Amino acid sequence: MMLVKEKFNEVRKQGYIKTLRNGSTGVGYTFEAMMGIKENNLVEPDLDGVEIKTHRQGSKSLITLFTSDRKSWQKNSTQKKIIEKYGFYNKGRINLYSTITTIKPNSQGLYLQVGDDGVSIQHVTNIGKIATWQYVTLLEKFTTKLSALLFVTANTKRIDGIEYFHYVKGQILKGLIGKNTLKALFENGDIVIDLRLHIKTNKNVKNHGTGFRIKTEKLSKIFTQIENL
Repeated sequence: MMLVKEKFNEVRKQGYIKTLRNGSTGVGYTFEAMMGIKENNLVEPDLDGVEIKTHRQGSKSLITLFTSDRKSWQKNSTQKKIIEKYGFYNKGRINLYSTITTIKPNSQGLYLQVGDDGVSIQHVTNIGKIATWQYVTLLEKFTTKLSALLFVTANTKRIDGIEYFHYVKGQILKGLIGKNTLKALFENGDIVIDLRLHIKTNKNVKNHGTGFRIKTEKLSKIFTQIENL
């Protein structure tokens, strides 16, 4: 933990840093590079037992907590079948990139139903559960990936069309929530699910991982302890 704090303070003292990658992911990629972390998709946390999340000051974009697919898709709702039924053609392939919430069905008619034991993706035609995640499974993912989190806020500016970041604020978040709080976050639409699937030219399914995402301003609700750096 001390290593993460020391490295964060070193990066903060550098002031504005030129982005190392264009686009929305530049803020996180640049910060992790400055922290000495190579880009990865590991199950475990990024550095010294701490996961790192970054965002631009004032951004309303969602934060990805983790991805989870193992044993969630129901036998009568294979991924390929769902893509073919509810996906759309783009660049010569069928895609299903879709954000799903409890608030209302999305444009594909998919919505998130919250139960006592878990959450499931369903369709307005009531075809049954498409995919299901038990709370106990999701809480295990939280414990594995997010037992401690460094949440970093960056001020931004552009010089000659190039983005620069000043990583001005850091918070260490610890002490994970229980089942009831997790359920409430889904019910209130604070946590959403992102499907990121397409059918490749060889007819196989490419799944980039079903993302569990949260509104930036609700992130602290997942934890019971907050330390400002």
